[in-house]
Amino acid sequence: MRLHHTLLAATVLTASAGAMGQTCFGNASSTGAQLQAAINGATGVLYLCQGAVFTADASILLKNNLKMETLGRPSDDNQKAKIVLAYTSAQAISTGFPFPVGQSFLSGYGMSGVELRNIVIDGGRTSVTIASHKTDSGATPDHHRATLAIGGVNSLLDRVTIRNGIGGALVDAASDANCSGLRITNSYFGPAGYHQTLSFNGSSIGQWSDGLNLYCGNAYVAGNQFRDITDGSISFYGGTSTTIESNWIALSGRSGVSGFVAAAALARTRAVSFLNSAFRYNLIETASNQHLNVAIGLGSRAWCNPAQNNPDCDTVSGMSATNNSGSGNYGFGLLVAGMTPATLLDNNLVMQRWINPDWVSIRPHCQGPDANAPGNPPPWPAANYYVVRSGTAGSLQPGYALRTNVDGCAWVPSTY
Repeated sequence: MRLHHTLLAATVLTASAGAMGQTCFGNASSTGAQLQAAINGATGVLYLCQGAVFTADASILLKNNLKMETLGRPSDDNQKAKIVLAYTSAQAISTGFPFPVGQSFLSGYGMSGVELRNIVIDGGRTSVTIASHKTDSGATPDHHRATLAIGGVNSLLDRVTIRNGIGGALVDAASDANCSGLRITNSYFGPAGYHQTLSFNGSSIGQWSDGLNLYCGNAYVAGNQFRDITDGSISFYGGTSTTIESNWIALSGRSGVSGFVAAAALARTRAVSFLNSAFRYNLIETASNQHLNVAIGLGSRAWCNPAQNNPDCDTVSGMSATNNSGSGNYGFGLLVAGMTPATLLDNNLVMQRWINPDWVSIRPHCQGPDANAPGNPPPWPAANYYVVRSGTAGSLQPGYALRTNVDGCAWVPSTY
């Protein structure tokens, strides 16, 4: 039987996923304004019609306890409802999309009980010439414009595809200090950003973009794919009893900065603990001459700028990374720097070494085993390149090279 779509609600004649007799909303030429009105008026599950496309020219605001999904929960992206940000040519040249301060494309900051299932969210940034949008001027430092912002208590993403990020993270789940119980499962992230810098309005701006930024306790992130994320695929900024497992991070069309990092960047503005949190059984791979600067990082000292004393110079504690595997081109395969105590056990990354061009010029200490001997090859094992910063405590698998200085070694060319 066919699905009969109209611009407003339509009766579905096909029984699917318990949806017999349900109505759905949208068709192939729907607008973001129409979707916003439907969200505002929704009292139960908001079912979007299969194949519906909502083309938006403004932020779409979510709300507490919103349940939104494609009717029948199709697994094929071609059947899922799509929410797409369309840039005008003037916006694409230099100023980018005029989101209000503190808002993302789909904006759910601080909202609890949001559940999004089986939809496609497209940030529309399909060319590097479209301006990147990362931080709101004057907003809280950790508020980034994202393709989707989510947090609150007990929110969920399942079988959601999020692609062509607007410049910040594809998903910002790090701006809500009270986030708890978030579940992100079976979803597809990417591509996001470009691994280069461009000049906009006289300023050199990095065009890379994150996949998932996470600050959340009791969260569960599992079964997802992160493809061609050019900054951090998964950047974890704090949260106790959070599990990140069985995800696939892969770069074959664009290079990236990090696969996974447990970072100190928010430690000066809120409590940061990684107690009982685990990154485990994940696969990290690069192919087709793409690379990662850091595959797995516990602590973010490699992003530290001592001259500025930025928050990544701080030390945090408690993160565990176990039973992860992968292969490809890495600057650092396993890096523990700025996390103590830390647990790093039973990981296996088969690495071809990638040398950051800045290591040869402004950061020669990143090549050698110690700042006092720049340029000397470190004694890395054959299977992976594994570095621990001196002073680190915890349970660490054997075979590491001990370093006193890894400051700035994760950064891409040229300045920081």
